[in-house]
Amino acid sequence: AAASRDKIIDISYSNELAQGLYLHFDSMMKTTYYQEFAAHDKTPLLTTDSITLKIFLNEKLNIQRNLFIRANNELKSLINQGSRLINRLKSKYHF
Repeated sequence: AAASRDKIIDISYSNELAQGLYLHFDSMMKTTYYQEFAAHDKTPLLTTDSITLKIFLNEKLNIQRNLFIRANNELKSLINQGSRLINRLKSKYHF
């Protein structure tokens, strides 16, 4: 379904995630390793077809959005649940 959606819908413009990407929100892009690699990267494009490139960008933005949601919502909730469980175990078993 995602492959079909990415061939129909262009999410790369007027989108908060795209703006973050363009403003180097992606933390990996801020690393010294990435910046040095990008400065010397000579990897040729296999295509310059704008539709193919937009499909690729759609996929990246979807992955980034899903990871952001998981890291900022689900992971925080799991950490809180784990902390409460640890506290209950400590209380009950006097750790």
